Amino acid sequence: MVERLSSQRGFTLLEMLVAMTLMAVILVLLYSGMRLGARSWEASTARAETVNDLRLVQDFIRRQLRQSATVYYNDPDEGRLVAFVGEDNELRMVTPMLAYLGFGGLYWVHYDVVADGDAQALRLRWWPYQPDGEREADPDVEESLLLRGIDDVRFSYFGAEELHEDPQWQDRWEDSRLRPELVRLSLDWAQADWPELVVGLVSN
Repeated sequence: MVERLSSQRGFTLLEMLVAMTLMAVILVLLYSGMRLGARSWEASTARAETVNDLRLVQDFIRRQLRQSATVYYNDPDEGRLVAFVGEDNELRMVTPMLAYLGFGGLYWVHYDVVADGDAQALRLRWWPYQPDGEREADPDVEESLLLRGIDDVRFSYFGAEELHEDPQWQDRWEDSRLRPELVRLSLDWAQADWPELVVGLVSN
């Protein structure tokens, strides 16, 4: 009996330490891999959400430009003017708002750039259209920030300054009688690449 017991050999302390060390290394590697996978998943999800937000904003602006109306308003100093004002960093026009949000009828919409902390934001303001004026001081003016953290916004307009001239791209639209043929929106945004947006305005 004594000989049988003495022939059974257990693990030595050194072997136990080596096994525990190997197990700890394997667990660390597994945890690091899982953590890296989780971070990659979070980054991919955030990227997808950013791209989706970008697509929604582009679709919204494209739809508003295409549906914008050739209407007029009465300026107290200059008389009857087309309801379209285009600058290099802002755009004002008349277009239908989204009916399912409860905004029926025509509205002035105003895109511009405002300070947003250390960066800038693309802002949308809207208020009911009235032929007797722009009514920017109207209490019904509402606003929303469409994109935050942007670096630069540039609007440009394609059309002829005079009837006999060839159309070309311009940084601002100064014709108070007609709207441009095309509107282009370029935007620098660190979170995602903004594909240049060019939209044709429908004559109506």
